[in-house]
Amino acid sequence: MASPAYIESLLRGSVPDGERSAFKNAFDYILSNLRFGRPVNQERCENMQVYFLIGKTSAIADTEFSLVHNLAVPPYLAIPVLPLQSVNVTLPQLTVTRPADGNRVYFKSPAVNATICVMVEA
Repeated sequence: MASPAYIESLLRGSVPDGERSAFKNAFDYILSNLRFGRPVNQERCENMQVYFLIGKTSAIADTEFSLVHNLAVPPYLAIPVLPLQSVNVTLPQLTVTRPADGNRVYFKSPAVNATICVMVEA
């Protein structure tokens, strides 16, 4: 997380006094209001470069399943999350079965037909 004091030090001396306050207020607002937001499948988080993927594990334990991501590039990180407004969403053990590609992320899990939500970053 960027430090507001560091940003202020960058503005001091390089931005005129009248503009510095506006920049400082803008950075303070951004840094204190970062949010993921409510999960919607294949939608970007509220104000972070992370996308939600919602799906189900395979009907057969430890069998590969995939989630479509619709991103321009393969994601490199998946973070499981529990949307608290959704009943029966779970955090089962997930294992990556192959690298993500331009369309999908691939997992397996011992949990059967479990609804999951992950955030991916690309």
